Amino acid sequence: MAAATPCPSPTLLRYALLSSSIPSRLPLQLLPHPARGPVTQFYHLSDKKLALGSQLLQRMLLCQAHQDLDPNITLQSVTLWKDPESGRPGYVPLEGTTEPRIIDYNVSHHSGLVVLAALLPAPNNPTASKPRRIGVDAVTTTPPQRSHSSQEFLDSFTSPSSGVFTPREIAAINAQPTLPLRVRLFYIHWALKESYVKATGTGLVTDLTQIEFRNVKLFDLEQSACKRYTEAKLYLGGVERPEWYLEVEVFEGVDEGDEGEDGACYVAIATEREGLSDEDLKGKWKLVKMEEDIGKWDATQR
Repeated sequence: MAAATPCPSPTLLRYALLSSSIPSRLPLQLLPHPARGPVTQFYHLSDKKLALGSQLLQRMLLCQAHQDLDPNITLQSVTLWKDPESGRPGYVPLEGTTEPRIIDYNVSHHSGLVVLAALLPAPNNPTASKPRRIGVDAVTTTPPQRSHSSQEFLDSFTSPSSGVFTPREIAAINAQPTLPLRVRLFYIHWALKESYVKATGTGLVTDLTQIEFRNVKLFDLEQSACKRYTEAKLYLGGVERPEWYLEVEVFEGVDEGDEGEDGACYVAIATEREGLSDEDLKGKWKLVKMEEDIGKWDATQR
């Protein structure tokens, strides 16, 4: 993954931050005072880092997108907010903004990895600048150690009465020859489903069995293994919805997760396909560095 740089094109941005890059002595000075409570409320340092990383990626994005409007913009000067109904992240527009600089964005974190996916308006391209939605979700590849057993964990989500997966999805998961493979395919399905409901703002309160993903594969374990898979298909109420773009990427070498996890994560993105360019589809995740990419927007260093 390359280092993150401000870039008006492509319009689909993918940012990733390893929580291991956040100092154990948390740099809370990067946040305004009212925003520190949601970080320090957690007991475990690993959870505090994930909460801080989520805020930092959002604030960095806002600084990058609005620096021409306000040359003095900083991490501490922007205001984040969360929709009380959907829980989706957002921000208070800067004074003087006439057109949105960010169409939509979403964040997620798991096992030492924080991710942000964003849609930006494209210059001279009305299709790419109209309102669109995006969701992102990060999951592990192994069952939580707190569960009594991997099989019990899997059964709790794949039984017909769980209300999470459709019979077709359950059959695809259970068709895998070993339990570890069934768990991995379960997590890919889960990440896709959650990325879609996060994009639409319905959350997990919706009827998840009306949302089905087909042609989902363990892409990273096949002989010609790749890091990204884009062939999954979305069906709503049994009807294919090809207007949605779906991707799943595997991140390896992620640490600071729960004991027993293998240091890998799946990250899924769901967004409306219209307006995406070839550059958007081929774009890579950019690994954000604390000092170079985030620290440059710190008000205390100016």
